[in-house]
Amino acid sequence: MTENITMYTKRSCPYCESAKRFFASHEIPFTVKDLSDSSEELAALVSKTGHRTVPQIFLGDRFIGGYAELIALHDNGGLADWLRKK
Repeated sequence: MTENITMYTKRSCPYCESAKRFFASHEIPFTVKDLSDSSEELAALVSKTGHRTVPQIFLGDRFIGGYAELIALHDNGGLADWLRKK
């Protein structure tokens, strides 16, 4: 399992921008993959996760969902637990 955070985004996505601000404000390193110009990559991601919206956030190989799920994970301590274990 890789130990990084990857966020798949599209341009003009307010939830993507909110997630980026969250990670930056908490000084959590993350990688952004912009799928705005890649319908094939987006289709493959949708096929993998079953989610059609962005952002799509992965902690290592684990798909956690989008911005709302990120905040919920943070609020219940799950993100801090994951960061401590990595």
